[in-house]
Amino acid sequence: MLLKKIYRRITKFLLSLIKTITDFFKIRNKIPIIVFGHQKSGTTAIAKLLGKSTDKTVCIDPFYLTKEKQYQLPIIYKDKKGLKDYIKKNAYLYSQDIIKDPEFVFFYDELKQIYPQSKFVFIIRNPFDNIKSILDRLKIIGDIEHFDEKLYSEVTDTWDWKMIINGELTNIKSENIIETLSLRWLYCANLYLKHKNEFLLVKYEDFKKEKQEVINKIAEDLGIDKKQDISLFVNNQYQRRGGNTNVSAEFFFSKKNYEIIEQICNEVYKKIYENK
Repeated sequence: MLLKKIYRRITKFLLSLIKTITDFFKIRNKIPIIVFGHQKSGTTAIAKLLGKSTDKTVCIDPFYLTKEKQYQLPIIYKDKKGLKDYIKKNAYLYSQDIIKDPEFVFFYDELKQIYPQSKFVFIIRNPFDNIKSILDRLKIIGDIEHFDEKLYSEVTDTWDWKMIINGELTNIKSENIIETLSLRWLYCANLYLKHKNEFLLVKYEDFKKEKQEVINKIAEDLGIDKKQDISLFVNNQYQRRGGNTNVSAEFFFSKKNYEIIEQICNEVYKKIYENK
């Protein structure tokens, strides 16, 4: 038994060492396809399925895979001009064909300079379901009024989500968690409207209805060939499901919270979804 434990530890160490060495020699892809959008809008599923369909390599959420992220990310959020050096330092995370990270919405101007020939895929989901999905993922109730992060281990145990919820990195925050997430969604949606001619827009609702068809259309619009049939993979669960997946946003949120989202997001939501 002891020998097996020692063997496993040695094997794990050697595999980790090999990965560290190979990562060190990787260089960043200079023309990746970049996929982004608000958290919990389907970016992971779409990026992975696009990669599988086209036989392209994929990196998911490099910002949060970064070593010493608690130190590195606050620095580049304060000085976004440092993004190029940050990517160079973490080149192994940026060596793939498709790179997906929701945080890229806050660095679009910088990314456009670093990757002038790249194509950008922007994923959007309606704000009511999007915010509901985030709260559900973090086991936060929809009628919440006074948010205390200490009561939610899903938030306090994960630095990534903690930064998103409290708005510390982006400085998009309010005293009310619903307002914070609504303002964050609004920032992302306004980024799309400002640069919509530079993005390939994918609505999560369309993807949910016809996953394989939408992935095929994305590949076609990007000018990359379909290599594999993904019909066996389209219904895989790529992110943890919440307990209220089948509950509508109207029932999930309190009337007050639903109206907060509506007041902050509705005008821009209609511009994108109803072309108003």
